[in-house]
Amino acid sequence: MPLRPFPFPMGIGTDIVHAPRIQTLISKGEGKARTLNLYRFMNHLLSSREQQLFWNSFGGTQNVYGPKLDTATKWLAGRWAAKEAVIKAVQYRRLSFLDVQILPVKPTGVSGPVYAVILDKSAVARKIDDAYPLLRIKDDGAAEPRSDHEVEGEQVSGDVSEQGHESVYSSAAHDEQADGQVAKVNISHDGEYVTAVCLAADQPREGDVGGEAAAREPWT
Repeated sequence: MPLRPFPFPMGIGTDIVHAPRIQTLISKGEGKARTLNLYRFMNHLLSSREQQLFWNSFGGTQNVYGPKLDTATKWLAGRWAAKEAVIKAVQYRRLSFLDVQILPVKPTGVSGPVYAVILDKSAVARKIDDAYPLLRIKDDGAAEPRSDHEVEGEQVSGDVSEQGHESVYSSAAHDEQADGQVAKVNISHDGEYVTAVCLAADQPREGDVGGEAAAREPWT
């Protein structure tokens, strides 16, 4: 008798992140250098919409590097783990962090249930200069979120390619309107560790008919 396929074409992914490692990455340098390092890290990991959610929740860098450092670190670690879990669950595409958005089920609040959107088209790549579009940087290196009106339609100038830093920026409005596939994601915290698991539908491939997506053996 041939193998009976799993009844639904699904993919499962999981990941674990050591939160102190994320804190080390975002805390390098001092003052303005540390702030810019944080922006570059976030541009690597988060879409513009996700970055706006982060700053709406945590305020400026005076909070991120102050009383909210532990919470902000675990938030970023959770997004890293969740995106890695989605990437592992979705084998029919070669995803990057910016192909995936992790969004809260409830629009407000730092914690709570989330879901994933696997974007049909990833975020737009742009280079940034010291005046990062979503934040206003002060002379001491601290930063605070800018209003949606300030950010909307603003052009990004400058070139940091000589230092090897190529960052990604797309407007939060563009991200909200993006098409994609929803996947189930759960993030859990235990001490210094953050874990995530993803359950995603395995989309039919070109040439599939009927239930072929479910009937494929895992290695095909």
